[in-house]
Amino acid sequence: MKISEDKSYFKYQIPNYKNFKKELIDLIYKSNFETVDKYGEKVSFSDFKYSKDFSRKYVIYIFNKIIKDFIKEFCRANNCKLISIHNIWFQIYKTGDFHSIHTHASSNFTNIVYIDMPMDKIKTNVYSLNKDKIDIEIKEGDILTFPAFFPHESPVNDCKDNKIVVSFNSSIEDI
Repeated sequence: MKISEDKSYFKYQIPNYKNFKKELIDLIYKSNFETVDKYGEKVSFSDFKYSKDFSRKYVIYIFNKIIKDFIKEFCRANNCKLISIHNIWFQIYKTGDFHSIHTHASSNFTNIVYIDMPMDKIKTNVYSLNKDKIDIEIKEGDILTFPAFFPHESPVNDCKDNKIVVSFNSSIEDI
């Protein structure tokens, strides 16, 4: 796990990510979803509506194969004993999709698992409270974690390929 020098974000590279990618994407595409198209957000496929249902097949898969190890590493690196996951959902950004600047209330951290990211230019933009863009190198198979009150956005996907992320909100429960 990489912790930024200013401790504004954490980045975890999923070990052997390529072994999980295809099955995870297949499970995501088999999930229930809705299209979100409102002011400030256009996402072709999202299951945010079901984000508190932890019995979805891809959620069980990603917890068992990826998030359990991430939690152990996060707690080790941050001297905590336990974190809780409040909700989890996927978003598939097709060409023209975006999510404007927003924050996540009622949690300590926002976490983004980069499942499929065709180009670096469509990575999530994260901003400090001073509205300065934080330069973060991200690649497929990374989990990016940052304070949930940091403004962030998903820029317009101007690629022909889909960007797929799984996001979850978490909080430290015991230090």
